[in-house]
Amino acid sequence: MSNTQKRLPMWTLAAWALSTVFASPAAWAAAGDPLGPEMRVDSGAGSGVGQISGVARDGVGDVVVVWERTGSAAPGVYARLYAPGGTPKGAEFAVPLADGYPAVAMDSAGDFVVTSSSFNTQKLTYSIQAQRYHASGAPNGAAIAVASYAKLGEFVDIAPAPVAMDAGGDFVVVWNQATATELGAESSLVDLSVNTNAIHARRYAASGTAKGAAFLVAADLPDVAPLSGPLQSSLPVVAVDADGALVSAWINFKLESNTVEFKRYDLNGKAQDLVQHANTSSMKLPSNVAVGSDAAGNFTIAWAELDGVPGTPDYIWARRYSSSGAALGSTFALGTSSSAVFQSPAIGMQPDGDFVVAWGQLGQVDGSALIEAQRCSSGGVLQGTNFQVNSIAPGYQRQPGVAMDGYGDFAVVWAQGAELGNGYDGVYLRLYSGQ
Repeated sequence: MSNTQKRLPMWTLAAWALSTVFASPAAWAAAGDPLGPEMRVDSGAGSGVGQISGVARDGVGDVVVVWERTGSAAPGVYARLYAPGGTPKGAEFAVPLADGYPAVAMDSAGDFVVTSSSFNTQKLTYSIQAQRYHASGAPNGAAIAVASYAKLGEFVDIAPAPVAMDAGGDFVVVWNQATATELGAESSLVDLSVNTNAIHARRYAASGTAKGAAFLVAADLPDVAPLSGPLQSSLPVVAVDADGALVSAWINFKLESNTVEFKRYDLNGKAQDLVQHANTSSMKLPSNVAVGSDAAGNFTIAWAELDGVPGTPDYIWARRYSSSGAALGSTFALGTSSSAVFQSPAIGMQPDGDFVVAWGQLGQVDGSALIEAQRCSSGGVLQGTNFQVNSIAPGYQRQPGVAMDGYGDFAVVWAQGAELGNGYDGVYLRLYSGQ
């Protein structure tokens, strides 16, 4: 029996079976309508939350949200489960991983895995860990040590470490090992460093057993860059189809060009092609990339792009690809503005290919910040216009995450702070109809 025969029914029939007995949780709402106001996910017991939050959803709409709690009140990685209609399935709970940057993925049955990348100040090591969970929220085995690195050079960064899960529960973790070594003494004009980046991935079975060692996805030759931003290069993302074929994407910043890149692997971890480029102009300034895959392996890459010239528009771009890696048309804009900066796009994709992209928008004049989103069909046709997700006006919203279920209903999460630059006070969730 092939993987497709074994796994696709778990994804598609789960939503079909429930739809024949019960109406979808969003059956009474029009496509794109919010199913109520935003909900605060965290308890507020800590003194704040980190910038990174994540969300995942199974085929019938169950939701899991993860985030980092900062401060002195029980810091660490936390998670919370929700039923399809948005009812909490219990309180938040601590994930037994080292405090760091969390990510989450869920399979078609609701089992999920949480990853975290962190730095040990005593051992001077960076590590990536994973913890599996049953759909009930009960831990499924012990924490998994994915990778560990000793500190090299002046600066090292391997955060975050995104994870993606196929329909049957197999999963893959990706990360970038970025190292910057300072060149000479600090200067008031420029402070240079030698910047190196190496993107790695590691595949796991649903049982938590590694499918081999970590492998190199892409690496760059050393590049000289300003020390103020050498570690922003090549932060990768990952998506998988129902069988586990994967695509990883990242931004590659260089002195001579800036490219959105990706590489594909089949369900056995075999590379399907060389590194490919998604953006058409290397003269712009892409920042933050997102990737989503449907059940058949067709995928979409989205990224934020700054023109770099005051008064000219910034964009959220997207480009669609077939399961063979062939581009399905050219890039197209999901959002554009000459008075705001777009940040941190996230993408959620339905098994049939419809998708939603959410992003942060920072006003260049008044410093306001909000979360916006845009729905799009599997054929690349925009569904309505982009819309504001957060309804609580005051504050600073950033770092959205998006997840879709088998009906097309979607969930958006984000971190919200009282003021720009003063950290984040809470994690918020809002549910939408996709029908």
